[in-house]
Amino acid sequence: MHDIIYGIHVIKEILDTCSNQLIHIFFQQNRQDLKFKNLIFLARQNNIPIKFATRKWLTKIIKYDKHQGVIAYVKSFNILKENYLSKILEKKISYFFLIIDNINDPRNLGSCIRSAYLAGAHAIIIKKDRSSKITPTVKKVSSGSVYLIPIIQVINLTRTIKLLKKYSIKVIGTSNTSQKNLYCENLNHPIALVVGSEEKGISNLIQKNCDYMLKIPVINNKFPLNVSVATGICLFEIIRQKYYNKLTNN
Repeated sequence: MHDIIYGIHVIKEILDTCSNQLIHIFFQQNRQDLKFKNLIFLARQNNIPIKFATRKWLTKIIKYDKHQGVIAYVKSFNILKENYLSKILEKKISYFFLIIDNINDPRNLGSCIRSAYLAGAHAIIIKKDRSSKITPTVKKVSSGSVYLIPIIQVINLTRTIKLLKKYSIKVIGTSNTSQKNLYCENLNHPIALVVGSEEKGISNLIQKNCDYMLKIPVINNKFPLNVSVATGICLFEIIRQKYYNKLTNN
C-alpha cells in the first residue's frame, strides 16, 4: 500500500530527511526551471525511481491541479496506537507533547503538525473521533512532517491526560478568556500543550482536566487567533524558555 504526496517543497523535505519513505516520483515533462532540475538531481542521488508524465496525467492521478508538476508515491502513513505513548514515557526525558482536541480543518492540522515537528515535540496526540484525518492536504501543508514526528491516536483524551500527569507532565490549555498570560508563566518543565478546534476551542471536559489555561495577549481582540497561528506561538514560547534557561545556566 502507498500514499500520494505532491508539491516541490514537500517532496524535497522527504528526500532530505527520510528518502527511504519514497517509492516513486513522477515529474512533469518539459520543465526546465532550476528548482525542478535540483529536485530531479536529488531524487537520482537518493536512488529513487523517477518517471516523466504530462501535467494532465499528474492532475488526473491526484484529482487536483496545484501539484507544482511533481507527485510521489510514498509508503503508507501509519498512525500510531496508544501503546506507543507508553514507550515514549518510559524514556524519562523532559517530555514535550502537543495534544490536538477536535481540529477539523486539514490545513490547520497540517500547520500544527509542522510547527510541532519544528519545535521538537516528542509526539502529537490526537483523538480518534471528531478530528480531521491525515489527508493528502494535511501531508502537503505539514511539508511531510507527518512522516517525521510520531502521531498517536487515542480513544479517550481525558484518560490520556491523566496518564501524562502521572509522569509529572503539566498539561496546559489555551483560551482567550484565561487570566494567565502565556509570557508570564514558567513553561520550562515537562509539558503537554492542548489546542482546540477552530470554532469552539478546547472542550469543557478537557479544560477541566488541564492544570491551567493560558491566553495569548493581543492588541485587537475582535476575534480569536487562527488555531495554527496560536499553536505556533505557544510551541515556540515553550522552546524559547527551554533554550533561554539553558543558555543562562551555562
